[in-house]
Amino acid sequence: MHQVVDFFEGLFDTSLWPPRWHCGKWSEFHGWLYIISDLLIFSAYFAMPVIIVRYIASRANARFHKIYFLFAAFILACGFTHLLDAVTFWYPVYRFNALARFITGVISWTTVYYLIKLLPVAFSLKTAEQLEMEVEQRKRAEEDLKIKIRLLNEAQEIAKMGHWEWDADKNSFTFSDNLARIFGLEQTCISYDRFLEYVHGEDRHNVDTLIKQAITGKKFSEFFHRIHAQGAVKTLLIKGEIVTNENGQVIKIIGTGQDVTEQKTQSRNCLSSRLRWNLKTPSCRNLRTWHLMIYRSRYGK
Repeated sequence: MHQVVDFFEGLFDTSLWPPRWHCGKWSEFHGWLYIISDLLIFSAYFAMPVIIVRYIASRANARFHKIYFLFAAFILACGFTHLLDAVTFWYPVYRFNALARFITGVISWTTVYYLIKLLPVAFSLKTAEQLEMEVEQRKRAEEDLKIKIRLLNEAQEIAKMGHWEWDADKNSFTFSDNLARIFGLEQTCISYDRFLEYVHGEDRHNVDTLIKQAITGKKFSEFFHRIHAQGAVKTLLIKGEIVTNENGQVIKIIGTGQDVTEQKTQSRNCLSSRLRWNLKTPSCRNLRTWHLMIYRSRYGK
């Protein structure tokens, strides 16, 4: 313990050793080669931590900050021992030099410890080539998705249909672009009440009732209803599916809407033609049969 106390009391004492110039037979060339080499190593070791710290400061999303700072401290400590070696040619502060080397050793092994802990995580990271490949795959997937979406939109436009979603929290509908065009809408999101305004007055109460029953019973049954769109009356076939959360609460309804106005018109025209033809036969002169066919001709049921 006495030696330890004596060591720190004379930490910067230079009286016990001669300067390194006087230890051995140094030529001037040899000595200055040694000194300049140490100073070059120190200056490089000093520059490296500065670069590392500036890099970390400029990268807010940089990972493994601790290992960066440990490497910076390790490199700086190593460089400082080389500076002390050069200084001892004039000032033999060997005790301070020994303490600096001990601190360097502690920092070095601390860095090794954290590096070993970090290796499994570092090895699990993807290489630059793998990341580039993943980016390319995502780009191709995005391009394929764009093509599929375009084909889907074209198919929906040909079929005169689109998809929709009702959100329980907002009590609003979100239409696909094509379904919005069928409704004559410029925007794709409308409130539930705004949607009902587009529904034909004779169908509005029935549509409202069917949707509320679907929410209550958690089962959606397809139905037809008419809408007013761009000055015309269109007939839509509506299909849907109830979506619930883990607690069984309805959170949304997703479905499709198809403009079947032409099919309905053709069906009514066909049925009217059959009606006019069959009224000439005795089997259709019954009044009840005549009313039934008129009803089917009007509503397509």
